[in-house]
Amino acid sequence: MPTTETPIDTPQKIADGTINQTQKLSFERWETIKNGVVDLLAKNFQLANIAKAAKTEKQTLDRWLNTYEADAIFMMDSPESIAARLEHYLSEVQARAQLRKKPDTPHVETGVTRYIIASINGARAMCIPRLIDAPPGVGKTEGMEQYLAAARKIEGFNCPVWKIRLDGLMLTNKAILSQIAREILGVGGYGERNENDLVRMIDDAVQGRSGVLLVDEAQYLGEAATRNGIAILNTLRRFTDKKLFAVVLFGNGEIYRTLRKGHTQLLSRMDTFRVQIFGINEAKQGRTALTPQDVKKVVNAWGISGPEVEDWFVRVARQPGALRNVDNDLNRAFEEHEERTLEVFKYIRSL
Repeated sequence: MPTTETPIDTPQKIADGTINQTQKLSFERWETIKNGVVDLLAKNFQLANIAKAAKTEKQTLDRWLNTYEADAIFMMDSPESIAARLEHYLSEVQARAQLRKKPDTPHVETGVTRYIIASINGARAMCIPRLIDAPPGVGKTEGMEQYLAAARKIEGFNCPVWKIRLDGLMLTNKAILSQIAREILGVGGYGERNENDLVRMIDDAVQGRSGVLLVDEAQYLGEAATRNGIAILNTLRRFTDKKLFAVVLFGNGEIYRTLRKGHTQLLSRMDTFRVQIFGINEAKQGRTALTPQDVKKVVNAWGISGPEVEDWFVRVARQPGALRNVDNDLNRAFEEHEERTLEVFKYIRSL
């Protein structure tokens, strides 16, 4: 990443603080570095690890990313020195990718990701609960990450867009509320709080922010319907009923199937705004679905082209897992093989 204000001669100058601490960080340079960090987070880098690499605290980095403050003091550190260390880290990440000869693949906009982004925008504008149902591998998480990255760049790093990911170990109201509180308030320590305290803290923190909560792997709530799933869904619905923030649940249709088995009141609130996305084998006129053109765009983003290879990956995407299969095979080709040819791809996967 080029810099014109504070050249980084050696990593030691960053580490020992001999870079000119009195030079002010410009807004343009801060924004470029911030967006670089946002792009890493969209690729599953962790903010805590980035902070460690930049030799600063996570809370300090969070504040630095959130607001341009050229004259601030961050725990005896300056905005300029934090910027220099982040630039060095971003350069190292880029150099490691080049060393592996693996392309720094951009986020690819497909028909699915465009529809997901529009659906999140709509839910946020109306402050509603929304189900987005799709089979695995068509781009649900990618659309979510693209939306979050764009919001952070446009609205600010701490924009009111929050993301949680469910698993089978957190299917209680308290576990969900604790994770939401951590995302919104930015610190931990909620394990000892009761549910009423957590709800009150969340309510107070989101007033007037017009935000949206994105819930990945939400199908766990449908699978847990006989225990806590419906109770959790009603808790999440409470936030939309009070017009505090929208809730978008990403899953595979399990919640919808569960609601249709007798939960008519909750179904009536969810059904109107439900979004369904189809796999590549179910693409028809009038349906939003993964298409062969989408698959080819993803392959091309890796620097791979040619009709035979592209058609091969369309076949790969027709298997369960869709684009996840495509990414996995391309990753293996770059990590394990010297060439990226049709023969290599057929060696990696038999169809």
